[in-house]
Amino acid sequence: MLSLLCVSKLSSIGFYSVILNQSYPNIEVATSESNKVYLTYQLPKYRSSSPTVSFKYYNDSINHTFYFNESTGITFTKTRFNISFESKYDAIQFNIYIMDFRACNYSFLTLGNMEYRLYPYKAGKICVFPHNIPRKVKFLNKREDIVSNYAYIGSHTVAYSPTITDISDISVLVADFKYEYSNSIVIYDSTDRNMDEDCEHHSFMILNDTGLIPEYKYFDGYTYPYCLEKSDSLRLFLIIFFSIFGVVVITTTVLCIVCCCCLRPRSLPPAAQPTQVYVNYPQYAQPAPNPYANNQAQNPPLYTQPLLQNQQQPASAQEPLKSPY
Repeated sequence: MLSLLCVSKLSSIGFYSVILNQSYPNIEVATSESNKVYLTYQLPKYRSSSPTVSFKYYNDSINHTFYFNESTGITFTKTRFNISFESKYDAIQFNIYIMDFRACNYSFLTLGNMEYRLYPYKAGKICVFPHNIPRKVKFLNKREDIVSNYAYIGSHTVAYSPTITDISDISVLVADFKYEYSNSIVIYDSTDRNMDEDCEHHSFMILNDTGLIPEYKYFDGYTYPYCLEKSDSLRLFLIIFFSIFGVVVITTTVLCIVCCCCLRPRSLPPAAQPTQVYVNYPQYAQPAPNPYANNQAQNPPLYTQPLLQNQQQPASAQEPLKSPY
C-alpha cells in the first residue's frame, strides 16, 4: 500500500491510499484500458458534514459531483479520469485500486469485524473490499467445487488459504461462484481489534457517462452482514456454562430420586405379612364407689385420736418401779 499526498497521477497497477486537501486538491488516474479501477471511502466517525468530490472522465465535459455523506465504493467504467477535492474541509482520504484484470462482476464494501454472507442466484465473481487492512480473513467454504475463494493482498500477492493472517496491505477478497450457492467470509478489522464498533456494508456505485448509479440493481441475489462483537465470546461462554450446569443439576436430581427409591424399605405384600392374634380377656366391673369415702377422709371417726408427741406413755411402757423393800 502506498500513501499518497502530493502525487498528481496514478498509472501503475497497485492499491493506493490517497489524500486530497486544499494544497493538493487534484489527482489523475490514467492506466491501460485492460485494467479496472475502483475506489473505497470510509466516512469518519466524527464529522458533521460531507466532503465534496468531483469526477471527470477524459474527453468528457461533465463533472460528476458527489457528496460523501456515507461510506462508499465506486466502480469506474473508464480507466482515465480526474478526481478533484472541492470541499472546504481539511482533507479527504480514500483508497484507489488499479487491477490488471476485470475480476469483479459485483463489488461490495465492508467496514469493521463481520461475517459477510453471500447468496447469489447465478454464477459470477463477487469482490469484497475491506476498506481497512484486515488482520485476519477466514473463508467458510463447504463446497470448493462450487465456490473458489482467494484474496489479493496488495496488487501482486494472491492467497488461497482458508485462513489468512499477518496481512499488511489493502486487500480484495474474491468468491468465484460456478452457479447458485452460498458462501461466507469472516473479516477481522485491524482498526478495531477490541470489536467495539459496529460493522457496515455497502454496494458499490457505478460511475458511467451519465453519473453514479447503484450496482445492486444488477446483482441477482442478496448479501447479509453479521457483525462480530466482543460480547459474542462472553455469550458463548455463558451458553456453555449454563448448559453444563443444567446437565449437572438434572443428573444430580435423577440420581437422588433413584437412590431414595432403592433405599426406602418396601412394604410386604398381604400374603407375606404375619397373622395378628387377638386375645379376649374377661372384663371385670369396677366396684361401686363408696359414698362415705370422702366424708371419712375429711371427718375422721371420733374414736380415733392422733398420738401426741408429748403424750405420756402407758404404765406398761414405763420403767418398772423399784420395790421399797
